Amino acid sequence: MLLVWQRHDQNEWARAIDSALGDAAQPPQPGADPFSLGDAEATAGILEGAGFDEMRFEDVHEPVLYGHDLDAALALVRGFQDTSAALARLSDGEAARTVERLRETLAAHHSDERGVVLDSRSWLITARRRR
Repeated sequence: MLLVWQRHDQNEWARAIDSALGDAAQPPQPGADPFSLGDAEATAGILEGAGFDEMRFEDVHEPVLYGHDLDAALALVRGFQDTSAALARLSDGEAARTVERLRETLAAHHSDERGVVLDSRSWLITARRRR
């Protein structure tokens, strides 16, 4: 059983963060893409090649909660490897403006009842090892 992100374009949280980072956002390093298993057909091929069959992909559509407090949510997102690397590439002034865009993005997804919540999609994959 695996739980993997669906494609990047299916995950509002990733699109929103990348949009706030603007030009500072970089594509993931080869082998480090958290969305690399998001294409169900391609992933089924990988699993089949590894000796699995009876694969089932269940769509998991649940929100991502970054916390109830906006400052804590911003600190969490700034701690993401890709976010911190993007901010490190910027001048101090550009980084400050980018952090403010991140704060605004998170604030747009904040409510007192739920906290900072963004949409996400994953696959819950089950398969059986061939004998």
